[in-house]
Amino acid sequence: MPDLIENTRWGQKPDVVSCTLESGNALLDLSSSNYYTLNGSAAKIWEWIGREASVAELVERMMETYEVDRETCVADVKAIVASLEQMDLIVPSV
Repeated sequence: MPDLIENTRWGQKPDVVSCTLESGNALLDLSSSNYYTLNGSAAKIWEWIGREASVAELVERMMETYEVDRETCVADVKAIVASLEQMDLIVPSV
């Protein structure tokens, strides 16, 4: 897994479709037919990545949305981005 540099911009893969649920989002990767669900905070990150965002930008948005300290927020955002990348749902933007 590549190093998640905070200024790397991430975008959603175009062959992943999503829909909003009461508790988060459901994602379907059309290329692999894998289905995923995201909780509320991960769903927010997914939404923001849809407009391309860096880890640093995601951290700022999360801190504006949720009451969380910076250290915890950075660790959580990096973990979510790493998971999304590992599942091949997002890619670094060019």
